[in-house]
Amino acid sequence: MNESLPCVGVHAVQYALTYCSERVLSLWVDMDSIKRHQALIELATNQDIPITKCPQKQLDQKSSSQHQGIMAFLKPLKLSEGDLVDHLKQDPTGILLVLDEIQDPHNVGAILRSAAAFGVKAVIAPQRNACGLTAAVSKSAQGGELMVPFVQVTNLARTLRALKELGFWVVGT
Repeated sequence: MNESLPCVGVHAVQYALTYCSERVLSLWVDMDSIKRHQALIELATNQDIPITKCPQKQLDQKSSSQHQGIMAFLKPLKLSEGDLVDHLKQDPTGILLVLDEIQDPHNVGAILRSAAAFGVKAVIAPQRNACGLTAAVSKSAQGGELMVPFVQVTNLARTLRALKELGFWVVGT
């Protein structure tokens, strides 16, 4: 599960299974809470998503966030730096959100949740000294990380110059 995004909690997993099931790689359920999550298990089963029933301790090890007895692993909605520029050349409109050195996963999750609500095209963050996509981000984002591409770049200044060359305005706060 190296290149997968952990999605934890009932609501986030339900959103993933309902709206982007093609990206769900597997569903993990605490053996003691199978009855409670029966509807989500059936939804995953109907979509041929592999289900792993495991002890709570195993979910605790895979998640740094409260998982509520259920966790899904998804193909991340990530773009590389190069993919971002190519993607924006095709459609250089919309709002992009650039984060600089935000390290708290709960803040990143809240930002992704808000970005999804406001129709942001992508969230851009540096690879170093910043939080990436984690289980805690997923829990806080409540599905926002499933809707908005998250791009980690090696050099924010270079990325901002490339965006300006594409016609984007850069506003800092």
